[in-house]
Amino acid sequence: MFSAEGVGGELRCAYAAAARLGRWALSAPNGTLDGDRRAIVIEILWRDDFLMLQRPLDLALRLGEVEWVWRSVLLDGETVHVRGGPEIVKKGEE
Repeated sequence: MFSAEGVGGELRCAYAAAARLGRWALSAPNGTLDGDRRAIVIEILWRDDFLMLQRPLDLALRLGEVEWVWRSVLLDGETVHVRGGPEIVKKGEE
């Protein structure tokens, strides 16, 4: 099993912030970030109600000098469902 926890990130609509995140927790029972759909529990600190209704939404989680970014995620309350592995983006290269 693979798991990760952190603080900081965003839900984005295009390149605009739809929500800013506090704590988040990810677990992958198969031991990898690739493959099956998984859920990430998030804490929403701030949200733009209009942008949160738009689609697609992307999820960006901060991990030090990089972000893990998933495209076209599904939001269910404070749970985000993602499929496949994240795109890893270094800060300053977005």
